[in-house]
Amino acid sequence: MEFFNNLKIKTRLFFTMVLVSLILLALTFFTSEQIRNAVKTQIPVQIQTILSSEANKIGVAVLANEKVAEYLGRMSSTVQFLSWLAQAPDETELIEQWKQVLKTPVNGLLVKSEDYLANEIIEIAILDVDGETVFRMGTNGKDLPLTDLPYQRYITGKMRDAVETDGVYRSPVFFQQGEDEMRERIFFIFKPVISQRKKIGIVGIGVSLESLFENVPGSLATVGGKTSLISSEYSQNGFYLSHSEQENVLDPQRRIFLNSNEPELQDHAERIVNNRSGFHEFLTGDKANMLLAASPIPNSNWVILTSVDTQGMMGALNKAQNFSLFLIIFGLVVMTGITMVVITGVVNQIRGVSQGLEEISRGRGDLTKRLAIIGKDEVTEVSDRFNKFIGYIQRLLLQIQDVINRLSHMANGISNLTLQSNESIQNIFGNTQRITKATKDSAGTLESTAAAIEEISANSQLIAKRSNRAYEESVQNRLKATQGMEAVREASTTIKEIERAVGDSSRVLEELKNQSRKIGKIVLTITAISRQTNLLALNAAIEAARAGEQGKGFVVVAANVKKLAEQSAKAAEEIGALIGEIQHKTNKAVEEMSLGKDKVQEGVKIINQAGGYLDEIGMASESVNVQVQDISKSSVEQSKNIEAISLSIENLSITTKTTTKEVDGVLDSLKSQRDSIQDMAKITKHLSMVADEMNRMLAHFVLEAREVTESIRSGKKSGKKSEETNEYNTSDAEVVEPGDDASDENEGDDAAAHEAASEKAKPEPAALKSKPGKGKK
Repeated sequence: MEFFNNLKIKTRLFFTMVLVSLILLALTFFTSEQIRNAVKTQIPVQIQTILSSEANKIGVAVLANEKVAEYLGRMSSTVQFLSWLAQAPDETELIEQWKQVLKTPVNGLLVKSEDYLANEIIEIAILDVDGETVFRMGTNGKDLPLTDLPYQRYITGKMRDAVETDGVYRSPVFFQQGEDEMRERIFFIFKPVISQRKKIGIVGIGVSLESLFENVPGSLATVGGKTSLISSEYSQNGFYLSHSEQENVLDPQRRIFLNSNEPELQDHAERIVNNRSGFHEFLTGDKANMLLAASPIPNSNWVILTSVDTQGMMGALNKAQNFSLFLIIFGLVVMTGITMVVITGVVNQIRGVSQGLEEISRGRGDLTKRLAIIGKDEVTEVSDRFNKFIGYIQRLLLQIQDVINRLSHMANGISNLTLQSNESIQNIFGNTQRITKATKDSAGTLESTAAAIEEISANSQLIAKRSNRAYEESVQNRLKATQGMEAVREASTTIKEIERAVGDSSRVLEELKNQSRKIGKIVLTITAISRQTNLLALNAAIEAARAGEQGKGFVVVAANVKKLAEQSAKAAEEIGALIGEIQHKTNKAVEEMSLGKDKVQEGVKIINQAGGYLDEIGMASESVNVQVQDISKSSVEQSKNIEAISLSIENLSITTKTTTKEVDGVLDSLKSQRDSIQDMAKITKHLSMVADEMNRMLAHFVLEAREVTESIRSGKKSGKKSEETNEYNTSDAEVVEPGDDASDENEGDDAAAHEAASEKAKPEPAALKSKPGKGKK
């Protein structure tokens, strides 16, 4: 069985046809042999039936002649003649007159019997009670002599006893010279004449076997029979009364027991002669085709025998069977040839589908290829539906590719913004460090001022100079605080842009996630269709098995359909696994983008806090500037207001320390913001890697012409492509489920566009062709 399954479909079907042909031939031979046996069984029955019919005919003819003799015995003229003869046997003249009177009714009886008995009666005789012939007349009313009687030897006491006991006596058959000097076979039927319950005489009629048997041999001539009549009467036991060879008739030396010309009959002679119910039997040896059939003739001591050579009948049957066998073989050869031609066409179509699938497989998932559609059969329907499925998958993957390109483009933008934000934060961090250093310097100066308060009055010039210096440094601090504020605002703006970009990326990834879920649903639909196709193939196989011999070719076709469905299911599983991996990585990217978004929002909050702190530093610096100006203006009154100045310096020292702490807090916030931006850069880089990996996955599928794909990947037309992508996603973002009208209407335009690009990229194999577009131009 495994060897048979490893053969090609065409070879399997050829072997199947040969096996079926051999089985049919075997059944034909068996049927022919059964017909031969049936015919051979029916031939004896038919021959026996014909033979019994002929025997009954002869028996009816004999009985009819007996009826004539009986009627002759009951005729009033016959009774009166014999009664008168018994009363006056010596009255010769009266006897002659009675004879003349008797001739008229007897002749009328002969004439009337000719219409029914075909001239079988050739003589009528009337005997007295002692057996003496007193009246004798031949055909045409001719008087016959009362001497030299042909039946005289049978007029015995035994005959008279038989007439009285049985009411009839039939003499043996003998030859008699006819008027034309030809010997003819005759026999006599004797019946008693009864008057007043007393036998007064005997009537007899001579019957010619030549006329009686005139139609008997010809009845069996149609079956090629050799018919003969045999006597079973005691004195002529085994004599031939009728035979195809005239010399055998009534020859004692050629009786059935002794006839050397027919030795095959000697073994059955006793059974033939003594048969009382009829029999038939085939001979043995060289004459096995010879059939013997015998049937007794009613109302006589005769047996009709026929021997039929059935070789001729069987020969005609053999010719008919041989001709039928020739027609069957010729029909099988023609049927096999036609079937092989049809199967070759089907196999070629299946081979075309297989080559198309192989081309798609060898082309690393080239979805621009289409299976050839030739004709309108089931294979064409499978090819057409597979082409629709490939076109649908192609459009879905093109949408995914567009989304991935958008995601990659946005990731690059986020990366650039992250780099800019990192540079801005680095600048803010440096400015803040410088502010911290200046603030610490201011704190040291204030401490020195506090230490030298005691010397203020003695060194006012020094105070004036240092006040001027403090004023300049305060102005510088104010300027640096202002720059820090500008840097913080710029960082805040940049981080907000980053937040918006991250939000766009999250929406794009969410859209990609939804597209992946829809693709997963489609893959489940394809898997369900494949399972349904398997069930349909199984049902087709079952129905083909029920159909018997006519459905065997369809079993193979159903198995091939099931195999194609299994391949489709396997491809759907692979696509499902690939989409599952894309969904997993997309979900991971969404989670990481959400985390990055939270960190960006935290960075915005921290930068806003840093801005507040810098505002406070500016206000404090402005306050220091005012105070230093007051010190410069009031240097003349230093001595009077020394206590107020000392208090102010103490307040300024406290404020400077607070500012230093706050600036340190800003530095920490900037460090945290820098770490968040670095994390965002890592997330963006990972997102870009995910997009690249998804592009590598999609690279397994050839979706468009090669030059179009390369231009998209190179990013030469990124701006225009982004606009086209946005327009595509806003207009065609919805995934069309299989079986929708929109799929059928738009399928042709999309497939035609991609196929045109594919044809420009590379020529298609001979086994494939692009699917014709169905959409409106």
